[in-house]
Amino acid sequence: MNDPISRTSRWTAAARAMERARPDRLFDDPHAERLAGPEGFAALEQIGGENPFIIIRTAFLDALILDAVRD
Repeated sequence: MNDPISRTSRWTAAARAMERARPDRLFDDPHAERLAGPEGFAALEQIGGENPFIIIRTAFLDALILDAVRD
C-alpha cells in the first residue's frame, strides 16, 4: 500500500466499518469493511485506532448531502 490516496481511503473505510459495528452508530456504511480490507484496518491501527473526527465529519456530511438531494 504505497499509494497515499489508497492508504487514506482504506483507513477511512476501516473507521467507517468500526462505526457500523457500534449499537449506537451515527451512520451505517455496508460497504466500508470490504473497501477497507485488511490493509485499511492495519493502517488505522498504525495511526492509533479510532478517529472520532472521521466519524463526526462523516455523519455531518452525510446529513448535509441527504438534505441537499431531498430538496
